[in-house]
Amino acid sequence: RSSASPDRSAVAHIVALLLLPLLFVAPARSFRPPVASSPRPPSSLPMSAPSDPVWDPVRQIYVGGTVPSHATDPLPRPLRIFGYGSLCWRPDGVLARPEVSSSPGWSARGYRRAWAQRSTDHRGVPSAPGIVCTMLAEAEHAAAGGEGEAPLTEGVLYTVPDDLAEACLAELDFREKGGYARDVVDVVRDADGTVVKALLYRGTPDNPAFWSRCVGDLDFAAAIISRSVGPSGPNKEYLLQLESFLKANGSGASNCATIQISDRVRTLLDGGYRIVVVYGAGSNQHGQLLRPEGGDEDAHELIEVAVALPPLTVTEDAGNDDDDVGDDEGISIWSVHAGGGHCALLDSAGRAFLWGWNACGQLGAPADPVDRAVAPVPVLRPLPLRHQGIDLGHAHTLLVGEDGLLRACGDDAHGQCSGKEGGEGLVTVPTVPEELAGVRVRSAAGGVRHSAVATEEGDLATLGDRGRGQCLESAGARWRPADGARVVDVACGWRHTAVLDERGRVYTLGDDGHGQLGRDAEDPHVPRPVDGPLGSGEGGLRCVSICCGWSHTIALCQKTGEDGSAASPLLAYGWGRNDRGQLGMGNTERVARPQLLFKEALADAAPVEDVECFAEGCLVKLTDGRLLSCGWNEHGNLGTGDVRDRWTLTPIGGGAQMPVVTVVSDDHDDNIAPGQDSNTRLVGAGGAVMLAMMSD
Repeated sequence: RSSASPDRSAVAHIVALLLLPLLFVAPARSFRPPVASSPRPPSSLPMSAPSDPVWDPVRQIYVGGTVPSHATDPLPRPLRIFGYGSLCWRPDGVLARPEVSSSPGWSARGYRRAWAQRSTDHRGVPSAPGIVCTMLAEAEHAAAGGEGEAPLTEGVLYTVPDDLAEACLAELDFREKGGYARDVVDVVRDADGTVVKALLYRGTPDNPAFWSRCVGDLDFAAAIISRSVGPSGPNKEYLLQLESFLKANGSGASNCATIQISDRVRTLLDGGYRIVVVYGAGSNQHGQLLRPEGGDEDAHELIEVAVALPPLTVTEDAGNDDDDVGDDEGISIWSVHAGGGHCALLDSAGRAFLWGWNACGQLGAPADPVDRAVAPVPVLRPLPLRHQGIDLGHAHTLLVGEDGLLRACGDDAHGQCSGKEGGEGLVTVPTVPEELAGVRVRSAAGGVRHSAVATEEGDLATLGDRGRGQCLESAGARWRPADGARVVDVACGWRHTAVLDERGRVYTLGDDGHGQLGRDAEDPHVPRPVDGPLGSGEGGLRCVSICCGWSHTIALCQKTGEDGSAASPLLAYGWGRNDRGQLGMGNTERVARPQLLFKEALADAAPVEDVECFAEGCLVKLTDGRLLSCGWNEHGNLGTGDVRDRWTLTPIGGGAQMPVVTVVSDDHDDNIAPGQDSNTRLVGAGGAVMLAMMSD
């Protein structure tokens, strides 16, 4: 062993001595027992949620368990929660635990309770939202059209122990995901003026679920609340429970919006009314849009109007003469329609409700069927009898009864209601035309001065003006294709008629001044097939529905396979007048033969599901529920927010927003009980009016 090499055992001994303090000191830090039984919480809780909120426009909620924060102060410690809505009477989860204290008699001064928050996850669903409370600062409340309340919001103050705070926040972030954000405000104890900071959740006017219409229109709010039901129960329960709390604990609550809305809701409930919401745009010259104030101002973008339908009577329910209330369970809206100046909807009980222009008796009753005196919103009165189909002409109405017979009312100057030469002037009560007595009808369509019918036997029959060939040559005449195919559908323009047979072929008759016949204009009184595969039935193209504007024609078609089954989405073909962009082709050139429409405009969009015709335009519904329009727009009927004509399909935007859902179409020209799936979007167009609503 070299004397120059250190002894290994000595080196090891030295290293051990150097490490000895670390071996004792470091573990002492790791295993020292805590001073308290639980870790000390931070001096303040996190002010904001852990990640950016994500809004789902279909479900209309924040997803991922995160909501925004508008708080400028840190969350108070201990955590205090101010409840002003359902938390006043229905705490759950952590807030219902005995360790959490709750105390009424607190108020948020400088804020007002407002019924202005859409609810799709608690008191409504995406296709029929309910309304729940938010809290608005005075300036926010005034800007939204509110008035008349003291600037305070009564509620309940909860105090949450530190060890439950995190779980409580997670629960509330989930509970308040319908557009709410965290905020920290001063709340005052009413008894002694004590002021503390408290967390609350409120929907500010810029949140995506804010429903400003409801702040200044308590009648509308009451109508929505009376009908809405969600996963947490009926909307009315939320309202009436909060009313009870305020009456028991509130100061000066007798004049607040909650009490006023509650009174209106009781009126609607006591009357047994069923509320439907109609969206409309365009001309309101004759009250077609049912504006609550009863004015005649046009709407250049969609507006929403709540109307009340009276309960089904035993007469309607069982066919007897007793007017007691029958069973409304399961009744839904089947279709919505627009004519020259009047409108209609049909429900699954067969009740037809009409409103608007009635100068010619086209509403089927001498008195105004809209009653604005008995309820907070307009009440529509139904026509007698049950109906399975309806169509509106310019100033007349065609009704297909439950018995299959056609009844007509309104302008009969050309015999379009009675079928008589020279007509009877006005027909003010729905009446069966003599030449169709006992004839069961499959579908019917009204034009400006004429009507057309497809009988159940498969024949075409026409009534009214023959001056331009739009009707068959003589009264009482019948027609069907030479090969015996049955006529299944009809549509009428101003001076022309379109006919669809069971093999998917399209025929036209009448005036061709703008190319609306889609063929050579020979024998105007005789239906002839349009040019090309739509008329011949060859080439694997089959028409499934037709509609007409004044001087243009639209056919919805499908390509078919060798076995005749559908092999493509619906395709829109059109022809005729186009001087106002009626056909959406980007120009104003007349189209004399059937031509595929909207190919470029919808290249990256969902397929077409339905097309309705205005007098001089089109309303298009896509399979994803979006609505687009083109054509004449003098009254804002295209719903684009202005009165400029559109030569190409333009999305309807602005104004009231219909629920965003996947929908099933209402086939406007299939007048017989379309049998819509629940919660689908129904559309109708005519004259200068667009209507849309949700079936429920």
